[in-house]
Amino acid sequence: MKVKEVSETANVAWSPSDVYPAYLACGTSAQQLDASFNTSSTLRIYDLNIGQTNLDMKLAASVELPARFHALKWSGLGGERTGLIYGGCENKAMYVYDASKLMNKAPDYQVCTTEGLHSGPVLTLSCNYMKANFVACGSSDSEVTVWDITNLSAPIIPGKKLSLGANVSCVEFNRQVEHIFASTCAGHCVVWDLRKQTSIMTISDTVSRMKASSIIWNPSVATQLLLASDDDTTPWAQVWDLRYATSSLKTLEGHQRGIVKTAWCVHDGNLLITAAKDNKICVWNPNATERGLEIVGEFPSYNQWCFDMDWGQRDPSLVAVSSVDGCVSIYSLLGSGQPPTQSDKFSQIADSFPGMEMPAVAPQGATPQPIRLRNPPKWFARTAGASFAFGGRLLSWNNQSKSVEIAQVVTEQALVERSIQLEAALSQPHFAPFCQAKAEAAFQPSDQILWQYIGANFDSSPRNKYMELLGYSPTQVSTKIHPLISETEGFNAEFLADKMADLATNVSETEAEASLPIIQLEVEEKEENNHGLITQALLVGDLESAVELCIKDRIHPHALILAAQAGPELFAKVYIIYWYYFS
Repeated sequence: MKVKEVSETANVAWSPSDVYPAYLACGTSAQQLDASFNTSSTLRIYDLNIGQTNLDMKLAASVELPARFHALKWSGLGGERTGLIYGGCENKAMYVYDASKLMNKAPDYQVCTTEGLHSGPVLTLSCNYMKANFVACGSSDSEVTVWDITNLSAPIIPGKKLSLGANVSCVEFNRQVEHIFASTCAGHCVVWDLRKQTSIMTISDTVSRMKASSIIWNPSVATQLLLASDDDTTPWAQVWDLRYATSSLKTLEGHQRGIVKTAWCVHDGNLLITAAKDNKICVWNPNATERGLEIVGEFPSYNQWCFDMDWGQRDPSLVAVSSVDGCVSIYSLLGSGQPPTQSDKFSQIADSFPGMEMPAVAPQGATPQPIRLRNPPKWFARTAGASFAFGGRLLSWNNQSKSVEIAQVVTEQALVERSIQLEAALSQPHFAPFCQAKAEAAFQPSDQILWQYIGANFDSSPRNKYMELLGYSPTQVSTKIHPLISETEGFNAEFLADKMADLATNVSETEAEASLPIIQLEVEEKEENNHGLITQALLVGDLESAVELCIKDRIHPHALILAAQAGPELFAKVYIIYWYYFS
């Protein structure tokens, strides 16, 4: 649908993609007259005024010029931020304007001009897409000239002039190879090489005898171009590949009258627009594999054909179209917009022809329908992406590179340093020093104790380390027990043997079991016994000291049991002492 419009009979050119907001340049078109038959020439720059829902555009700059335009281009490769505007005019000259100075209303907006250097009107021009200072111009009598705007005194002649004696209808630089451009003249397409300064190929269809009037290069494939014919007998376009120039790759048929203008989307090589004299503007997919499916959409028809159009550089969904009824319209491929009114146009014509009978109701065109593309445009696809991975790694990609980049993202430097220390400890391995360092660096007592217990697992004697952390160090326990252990009282071996014999005959098993006291050992130290120290000695593994304390407290059965675990020597000693006391 139409999103904006302005009453201008003008050639159009979009501002470069780097310029925000987007602007539209409109230069009064040559060989076109409006209803008022005004012959003045004006270059206007419009702000799209997207914030408003109406069809009006905001005028940003306007300047009167000496001649009307056959061609208008806006290149963003100039030294200025907003680029340069190139105009091919009917007074045999090309003008170059500084867009920034035009919008700032500076008096020195003109950069340079080629007045008096062409043999006829400049009918077409094309700016080099990679070198800002080069521009190709086509004029009458098969004249093709390339200019360096920094040195207009030395024009570049691409090769031997063709002896066709006709106007050059179109010139176009290749978008990927800076020294290649093509021109059309008298139905022939000539491909030029500026390095060799000669024509390298001439393309003409000898089968269908289609007369090419316009040319545009494929933005994706450097060797492919599209030729279109404005002849009503051959109203089609052909896709050619310079590598197989004996015949065209594909013919796009859908118009009933000659094609006036073509535009190939730079952001999506599958979208091509053609405007013809049958009042139709068709959207094509020139890369479609099935015949009959090339047309993917059609612009609304308003019973007027278009002579110029340009595809939006910043917003590829917008297309500017100039029609012969004196209206510059901006259409959206996304289907948004408003239906325009034609009563104003009709009333202007009625005012210009007073006294003539006019119908009571202004004629209206067919109800405009929104543009519906069969496939989503490529600029809707993701041009870049990123995803976080484990360990703070970031994976990123973009459509300009075939590789995936992996970067380390550091959000907490302290966390990264701790991770490095942990990896170093795991690789060595040095677990005990790592746990000790973590315990020393801990702020909370609970964290400090936790790391001490974890580090105890990697000590040479984990059990003793655990006891130390619990407060039962072997050295400390030994220091407590040593003063309490006295020398064992002496005994007579013969007397002990007699006592053992008597014990075997006089004491029954039941009486012996009943005579054994029940002892409950505790960890806490008490004054009346050494049970707490016995338990501490057992915890630290000092069985000998525990046995001595059991003997001291006269709990000989426990001493025997512990001595049996300590070894035969200590058991024999305790065994003798036991029978000594019970004899």
